[in-house]
Amino acid sequence: MTRSIVRPFYVFLMCVALAYLEVQIEGPNGWAAALPTWRTLDPRLTWVFGGRPVTGYHVGLTAFILLALHWPILFKSWTFVDECRVLHSYAMMAFVWDFLWFVLNPSFGLARYDATHVWWFRNWFLGVPVDYLIAAGAAVFLRLLPAIVRRESMRDGLREALYGLLIPVLGAALVAVLSLVG
Repeated sequence: MTRSIVRPFYVFLMCVALAYLEVQIEGPNGWAAALPTWRTLDPRLTWVFGGRPVTGYHVGLTAFILLALHWPILFKSWTFVDECRVLHSYAMMAFVWDFLWFVLNPSFGLARYDATHVWWFRNWFLGVPVDYLIAAGAAVFLRLLPAIVRRESMRDGLREALYGLLIPVLGAALVAVLSLVG
């Protein structure tokens, strides 16, 4: 039970730190638009980032985050369940940290969090980029995958999927609300 709560809280803290760091790096120019990095619009590659340009910055950051999330499992025998936990954590981070980038960025904030001001997200639904909904669904699926293939109980998978989704999302919502009153 403790792991079910600690891991998502840790993921949320990583999201806050990454969002803050990215605001400092990118400033008002989202999706590394003004960074001195290589970029490609080749559709054979851009699908990986939801149709957005692939940049050296994002490739490097993604690699770093995945390596960091794998760190704890390097010191024990690899298991399918642990790998799914890592990939679940990354899928959750991808959209929570991105949302927090808007919340923490003085050039955006919630007032400019929409399709008009955010060119790099093409499709929106219920006020959020469709990519966020896809990432949330992928995260839940990745966390339930071990139970689906009978490597762990469905109860454990559901509990961790639920906490893994709710704790970072509610944390991001709290930060968003606090940004409106502060």
